[in-house]
Amino acid sequence: MGNRVVLLLAVLGMQIAGYLTLAHLHVFALVCGGVHGCDLVAGHPLAHGFGIPALSGIPTAAFGLAAYGLLAGLSAARALARRPGAAWGLAVAQWTLAGGALAVSLWLTFAEAFVIHGWCLWCLLSQGVAAGIFFTLSGEMLLRARQGWPAPGSFFTAPRVTVLMAAMLVLDGVALAALRRVPPVAVPPPPAPRPSALLLPGTPVLGDRNAPYTLVEFGDYACPHCQEADPLVWGAVTHHHLLRAVFYYCPVVDGPHALAARAAQAAARQGCFWPMHTRLMAQAAAGAVTNAWVNITAAQLGCARARFTRDLDSPTVRQMLERQRALADTLEIDAVPAFYLIDPAGRVTALPGLDALEKRLPRGR
Repeated sequence: MGNRVVLLLAVLGMQIAGYLTLAHLHVFALVCGGVHGCDLVAGHPLAHGFGIPALSGIPTAAFGLAAYGLLAGLSAARALARRPGAAWGLAVAQWTLAGGALAVSLWLTFAEAFVIHGWCLWCLLSQGVAAGIFFTLSGEMLLRARQGWPAPGSFFTAPRVTVLMAAMLVLDGVALAALRRVPPVAVPPPPAPRPSALLLPGTPVLGDRNAPYTLVEFGDYACPHCQEADPLVWGAVTHHHLLRAVFYYCPVVDGPHALAARAAQAAARQGCFWPMHTRLMAQAAAGAVTNAWVNITAAQLGCARARFTRDLDSPTVRQMLERQRALADTLEIDAVPAFYLIDPAGRVTALPGLDALEKRLPRGR
């Protein structure tokens, strides 16, 4: 009975992890089921190769898909095993894999809570499936160890397992076709905020472009405090749907035309500023930002390499950074990160820190 439960849970886990993998590959939009944070989690480096630069081209969910597929395969092999010793060995392999998958899932959930500050409903469901598999196997192994390992049951035959997997693939195909044909829901945007001198034309925006409140951050990629504040800014925009954010480079630690700053602006010219910005912050915190690293990362984000390389040293990018530095000089900023809030009326308020943001935004939003 336990092996049946494990097989069914593994198949369910494959559906969840497969859905996340396809969503992260931009096959279709990620539906979050009313829980705000899926996009925040999906955009974080941890959602791409566990935050490891060499694996960043692979969605983290793809590793979960592989683990669930292996668990399902072990479950089917165990059911078809003719010798008790082989069945027991396969069960031990299942239990070990399930324990590792649960540990990784718990670690990612911890990261969602304390690093990303956003929740992904599908990730939580996947963790629940992993926990169900692990504890089912643990209970079954304890029981079987006392009673002796019985012969395989008659339910798991090769034809039945084949039919189950074929039905799963057919349902996946139907569901994918249906999802791709569903038109997006039209939601009327809130009133646009009034123009402000603090908003430079063409600045990439994090969050709803028409949100009435704007959080402006001046920062430096080489600044440890800016690196720590980056996930907090993402969390603030995710939890306050009337808030959007912009980032301006203010060279306090690095030079005015540092490689990281130029890479962010070059990526911005191809619509990839915020994904590049997040990865630059993480890479700067972990080690050096090099030419090779920014070129590989730009390619992983879908930037045209020749254009990115050309923009990296272009006068246009340098002029963008000069305008941002001039704005910081006008505000006499001498320490980063520095935060300002623009309200719907265009008024600008200097914030002593992100903790002060809560008091300036409407309650419950």
